[in-house]
Amino acid sequence: MGSYHTTLSLVNFSGQKIKSVTVSDVDDSDWSGDARPDRNFTGSLASGNSRCERAELSSGIGSALFWLHLTFNDSSTMDIHVNQYDAYSKNFDVYSSDRVKIPPQSTVMHGLEVFQATGKDRDDDDSGATWTNAFYIRPKTAPGNANWMRDLRQAKPGIRLNAITMPGSHDAGMYRGGADTSLTQTLTIGEQLKAGSRYFDLRISDDEGGLWTYHGTTWGGSLPDILDDVRDFVDAHPEEIVFLKFRSDDSSDQQSTVDLVKRTLGSRLYSNDASPTPSIARQTLDNLHKKGRVVAAFHKNFPSSMMDKAAGIWRYTDFGNEDTGQFTAGTTRRGGLCVYDCYSNVNEFDLMAPEQYKQWDDYGWQASPDSYGKQYLFLLSWTLTGHPGAILDLELLSRTANPRLPKALHEMAVAVAKNPSQKQMPNIVYLDYVEPHLCRSIIDMNR
Repeated sequence: MGSYHTTLSLVNFSGQKIKSVTVSDVDDSDWSGDARPDRNFTGSLASGNSRCERAELSSGIGSALFWLHLTFNDSSTMDIHVNQYDAYSKNFDVYSSDRVKIPPQSTVMHGLEVFQATGKDRDDDDSGATWTNAFYIRPKTAPGNANWMRDLRQAKPGIRLNAITMPGSHDAGMYRGGADTSLTQTLTIGEQLKAGSRYFDLRISDDEGGLWTYHGTTWGGSLPDILDDVRDFVDAHPEEIVFLKFRSDDSSDQQSTVDLVKRTLGSRLYSNDASPTPSIARQTLDNLHKKGRVVAAFHKNFPSSMMDKAAGIWRYTDFGNEDTGQFTAGTTRRGGLCVYDCYSNVNEFDLMAPEQYKQWDDYGWQASPDSYGKQYLFLLSWTLTGHPGAILDLELLSRTANPRLPKALHEMAVAVAKNPSQKQMPNIVYLDYVEPHLCRSIIDMNR
């Protein structure tokens, strides 16, 4: 009998350790081999961490039911009735209450919800795909992340930008206007800011006289709306700092993009006319905040004549070839906003993650030339890319990658703790489908 690859994921955002996970009521006929939850999913799980294990389903079945029994540090319990066959459906919602058992007296557990998210990566052909069935144990009320930079500055006075870790929004403007093959976010820029994201990838083009974000051939949010959101957010949260990376491949709309940024954000833009041009990554958060609350940086395809650091218009420099990951800037000191950013152009998690780990190993630590801790920020691109002839649904792809992120962050933090002189956390963690709970797991890496 053949089998299908699935992954079972449990993400613990409960605020306390799950001290034991046990599994019951497993039907042997639903599973193939030892990759099954009663054999590989028991144990404990720290708060803020996730567990993702292979679950090999027998072909020809229509369900694969079992119970996950969770016991927390305070001895509270929660039981979840799982159907691993749900992985084959597109689910993204609070899990049905009749499939979650919580003792009536457990007031702590009643403040939590179980959120289910299913994903898929690899080939669109079912025989080559891997499906994910993920359960997030999280508070019913989303964490308040609107002022996390303020809180960090208060806790760690003098901390430099290149020593922090922040959530970033990949293709941030694609929260409207298209199908699942082009959308990368569900929240507006204002909502992404409140969720905790502070670094925004904005790809701009002109359409019938207006400036819009785009992805492929699809238009997303309008640039005026996006900049209004940024202005309103930093006015309401004046101790936060926002980073905007602009890219436009059409020279006809570049000047109008710069002009609109200046006009909308004005004195909120970070400006610094020092010579030589300062490295933004090396600035303390306090110094950045004194000179503005929005860093606007423009890709190299914007002409140098448009750059004006005295007015808050900065050059963005990529220290890594975005396609190959090759370190391109050598040891030359450069000013402006410098980032090592190489996305993984694959639709399979098991290819993306090792690539990103290797880049972090090679270029994300303090001792490498002109590296982390010096003049550029290291970006961990935790995203999967749709491909024609394979899966193109970016929402499903993100739901494969996102539940694995807390586990990756914890593994990185352990590596840093073991060797802090040669390891540091990424500065930017790039996400599709930004949301507050996941952003909180990134922000908490600054503790």
